Amino acid sequence: MAVGQAARRAAGAAKPARQCRAGAFLCHLVTSLQKLATATRGKPVAIVAVDVAEVDLRVRAFFDKVPADFAVLLDRDRAVTKAWQVSALPTTFVLDAELAPRLFVEGDLDWSHAETLTTLESLYPTAGQHKPPREQAGAQ
Repeated sequence: MAVGQAARRAAGAAKPARQCRAGAFLCHLVTSLQKLATATRGKPVAIVAVDVAEVDLRVRAFFDKVPADFAVLLDRDRAVTKAWQVSALPTTFVLDAELAPRLFVEGDLDWSHAETLTTLESLYPTAGQHKPPREQAGAQ
């Protein structure tokens, strides 16, 4: 067992994920988002990943090796990517309670870093200020 593995196990960390064929970068990104999901559990945050133009089976196989407890949507034909004018991957949008974009990140970001968590918390509605999402026109 390598020293790094021993330290992780001694600290109570889970076993590292099996080697990703998709590469270390994607594994790091999903792991970072999973840490964010864990850190924000019970808070007004929802994490939704969008996989762009991948074969369904390949996406499922990846998440079998690198589990995540947030939703992963498939943008098979890149319609979402085009509609949101995404020009680089990964790209992250942080939406407010009314689904309006508040933050935009192109490239890698450690979603579990203290500064990132503080920035995200500044977007949470405070008690009494939360507004429900806008109702659709004509809805009763």
